[in-house]
Amino acid sequence: MRLNGCPSLTLRESSDPLREDPIAHVDDTCVGCGVCGEVAHAAVLCPSFYEVRVITNPTRWTRFVSRMRAAVIRRLAAATA
Repeated sequence: MRLNGCPSLTLRESSDPLREDPIAHVDDTCVGCGVCGEVAHAAVLCPSFYEVRVITNPTRWTRFVSRMRAAVIRRLAAATA
């Protein structure tokens, strides 16, 4: 937090009484400026570097094309063997 100058990354007191060190806290004020990208360990905490993976189910056409490709690959593999 002190290394990158991002106002969204702050230190907060831990709610755990056994933990003495403060914890990193991300405010809702992040605008995705990319300043925290300069320091790798801070970029992990920043919500602007969050990676989203969209998973979609294959359609009938996609499954058909996949089966056709697999059949062609099997025939080509059998022909070279």
